[in-house]
Amino acid sequence: MRKNIALVTYMISPFRGSECSVSWNYVKKMSEINNIYVFYSSRPWGYKCDDIMEWSKLNSIPNVYFIDVHKNTFFFRLGFAIFRHLECLEIGQTIIRTSWLKNVRHKINELARSVRFDLIHLLNPIGFRTLAQDWSFDKDIPIVYGPVQGCEPTPWCLVKKIFFLRNGIPFLVEYLIRSLYLPILFKYARSFRYTIKNAKIVFAATPQTLTQIERVYKRKVFYLPENGILKLERRVPINLAIGQPLNIIWCGTVCHRKNTILLLDSLTNIKNLDWHLNIVGDGPIKNDLVDYAKVNGLESRISWYGSVSRDEVQKIFSKSHLHVITSCREGTPTTLWEAMAKGIPTLTLDHCGMGGVLSNVDGIKIPIDSYDNMRKNIAYQIQLIHDNPQKIHDLSLATIECAKKWSWDSRCIYLNDVLDRVVNENSHCQ
Repeated sequence: MRKNIALVTYMISPFRGSECSVSWNYVKKMSEINNIYVFYSSRPWGYKCDDIMEWSKLNSIPNVYFIDVHKNTFFFRLGFAIFRHLECLEIGQTIIRTSWLKNVRHKINELARSVRFDLIHLLNPIGFRTLAQDWSFDKDIPIVYGPVQGCEPTPWCLVKKIFFLRNGIPFLVEYLIRSLYLPILFKYARSFRYTIKNAKIVFAATPQTLTQIERVYKRKVFYLPENGILKLERRVPINLAIGQPLNIIWCGTVCHRKNTILLLDSLTNIKNLDWHLNIVGDGPIKNDLVDYAKVNGLESRISWYGSVSRDEVQKIFSKSHLHVITSCREGTPTTLWEAMAKGIPTLTLDHCGMGGVLSNVDGIKIPIDSYDNMRKNIAYQIQLIHDNPQKIHDLSLATIECAKKWSWDSRCIYLNDVLDRVVNENSHCQ
């Protein structure tokens, strides 16, 4: 069934990762059998140009219509100032996105006078705290919400060492504020309660979020990671030859939340083994971590690539044997899908979206424990691979099989089936 979908997505870009790629992949794949009206924000976080406008000068996607919803100038400046001067990125983003969503509601109501929308899909921001108001509309349009995440607490054991790094105090303040106000918002924020109770379908991006929403709001929630794999790039498992260095890749923004220091501490325990770490990405604490690596004798074992082109990232991935995720909090990071598409097994902390996508057969999951135990466990798992190279082959083979389950082709079949049911049930009720 071809549907008219009003897609609400603060961030979207054909060039960027994270939430931008979540929305872009949705639009590319779902537009094959639907009409997608994309309500988005140009230059969402101070980007120098509107990616969609630049891309649209030479390209187009059939059945896709981009509608730029402008931000409130005052709240944009306020949110950006909080980030710039207090280093509180998430608080600044929440202020900007929340004010923007209020404008989206008015824009959809305005366009709904000429376009018959079958449903409204609130796709991103995926964090639940940015809902602006009751998502009620002038016409009876069913709402699909999610995948949503951000409801689960961040374990203190993952945070306590990070705030000793540069600008760690603002990060600690943000952590404490989140720990206090997120549980209150989750239970009592009127806009979130309204959306959860009135949405026809709610998707959760992580198993913890699914459990919490079902427990508090007593409704059915469906597990659906926010992204997936566009194309399986490798169908033959990778191998680690005896005597070959174990190439490890860590990829992302080098910030407090990504917790790179946990991996560095783990590798300090096994400096005698033959491994090499490639860190791809830039961020506010990169220089501190470079110095930290030097102090701990890891300088010659790590290559710091900084911010590089997407093509260069893919080249580094293609030479890697093991991908590592150490984040304090996440949805389901894009780097996980990129690694799986290439058959590269992932070692990750067993929480957030990573814990839901991977099993102990197709990945290595480190239980959340004391900081010291997690550090030792990561080092132990890497040593096991180093001593038994066949393990990389076995994990890679299982990763390739797992990747088929999380492909965008499989995801679209599931999504369209769910959305068709929503539209049919709504038409019967009218």
